[in-house]
Amino acid sequence: MTLSRLSKPGILILIVAGAVSGCGGSSSPASTNPAPSAPETATPAPVTATPTPAATPTPAPRFSVTACPSASTVGGALGQTLSAPNTDTTSSLALPTGASGIRCLYPGSVHVPVMITLAENVPTADFSAVQTVLADADTGQTIFQFTPVSGVGDQAVTYSLASESATGVIAIKGTDVVDVTTLFVAVPLSQIESLVTQLLT
Repeated sequence: MTLSRLSKPGILILIVAGAVSGCGGSSSPASTNPAPSAPETATPAPVTATPTPAATPTPAPRFSVTACPSASTVGGALGQTLSAPNTDTTSSLALPTGASGIRCLYPGSVHVPVMITLAENVPTADFSAVQTVLADADTGQTIFQFTPVSGVGDQAVTYSLASESATGVIAIKGTDVVDVTTLFVAVPLSQIESLVTQLLT
């Protein structure tokens, strides 16, 4: 097709089409902005926990030299029915200087079947002498055969007196001394030892 054969309207169409083609033939791809990155977060410093010191255990309360063990405690341990104890100090006893204590006499139905002495501040070196002092106070006798007992306090002995049907256990733990003596009643030695151990705790 030659230009001479085109009519003016045709030439106009070609010019317009060319202009359109030149303006919108290809479009540049839309530029994409990258997504903003999250701000960097500082890593916190590790926290070191401060250890809590272990609580110091509270020592178990030991016996008191100002009050006697209850009749129910003593009677239950020895298998005896006892009344409330009569108390007396150990001021009349020849205890070592600085030692003190309390004597407890537990009445039964007819007589006093149980006697307990609690003393404190008794040097270990004086324990042998104290044994005779306490056994004498319990029975009125001065000559005894003491037999060592293991597993009760730091040191312990037992004694018996046939004329009084008496059986006693005397023990020391630290500087605390416990003497439990039964008279005219049949109480197994193991039960007396157990009561002494309980009182020394």
